[in-house]
Amino acid sequence: MTREVAVCNNQRRYLAIAIGSWVAWAAAGCSSTAPVLRTDDGTDAWSGRFHLKTHTDRAQTVAAMFTLEGSATQGQLLLSSPLGTTLAQASWSQNHAWLVANDQTTQFADMDALTTALMGSAIPVWALFDWLKGKHTVVEGWDVRLDDWAAGRIAATRTHPLPLADIRILIDPPQQP
Repeated sequence: MTREVAVCNNQRRYLAIAIGSWVAWAAAGCSSTAPVLRTDDGTDAWSGRFHLKTHTDRAQTVAAMFTLEGSATQGQLLLSSPLGTTLAQASWSQNHAWLVANDQTTQFADMDALTTALMGSAIPVWALFDWLKGKHTVVEGWDVRLDDWAAGRIAATRTHPLPLADIRILIDPPQQP
């Protein structure tokens, strides 16, 4: 074997080790860290897919892509179709919540009233932020499952008050800069 071939083989071996190490590091990071992004101003942000099924006489289902920024006290939620069409945009502060849908803006007293109007069921947005961070915050009437949180999956079921409601969230992995 010539010296050039040996050098080339060593480079390939080192490259394979480096790539393998990076893949192992990335996989370990994905399995143990929160799938949360930070905006330029340090605000928490998530994106992914959202599915809500409300079990009524005529079951209602909402499925959408989402982008969520902020906190339980102030933030913004954008729901869009898989093709990127904006379905609704919600914004909130401590005293009010706003919904923009179908070119109309509606103001609500709080996020419970807004989520009920938007999705047919009140969603505990204040707890949702904890759930998105992997924190098991207890909400009366809700059973949250964070078993697959590290993989970006959250499931929650509202058992009372009726109607029953199921939420499934799949969080997109953070994009690396």
